[in-house]
Amino acid sequence: MGFLVCTGNCVQPSWVFLELQIAVGLGLWAFLLLAAWGTVFYIWLAQWVTRYGKQWRGRDENVEIWLDKLEKRSSRISDSLGYHVLRFGLGLVLCALFCHRTCTNTVTDVGWLVEFIVCGIFLYDMLVPWFESCLLGVVDCSRYVALNAPLECLMFG
Repeated sequence: MGFLVCTGNCVQPSWVFLELQIAVGLGLWAFLLLAAWGTVFYIWLAQWVTRYGKQWRGRDENVEIWLDKLEKRSSRISDSLGYHVLRFGLGLVLCALFCHRTCTNTVTDVGWLVEFIVCGIFLYDMLVPWFESCLLGVVDCSRYVALNAPLECLMFG
């Protein structure tokens, strides 16, 4: 994994590095906002075409089916104490890996892999409610992107 990250004699984090991380986070946030609006527009267009006589693959039923699936998945995740404890523990592991990386100026392959997997789990936790809010409409998706997504995007930056 040495081609992806610095494995030894890494430089200390600086403001230049932080500015890059913030720029990547803001870019991800802008992408989520534009993708959310695009998804809402696509669903609206499909429902409009279906409503006014031309069948276009029955999007009304598909939107409801997807919304039901996502609501069930979200409620199972949000109701599970074990999952929240696991997510908290994974956040602590990420903090410990960051402290180790900062103090030793090295990144191990195992540490990088653990960080990658944990970020994937956090990304899943962000995208399920994001997509659910997109299915509910432009106001809900804009509210989610404006209130919930910025912190997550900065974490991924």
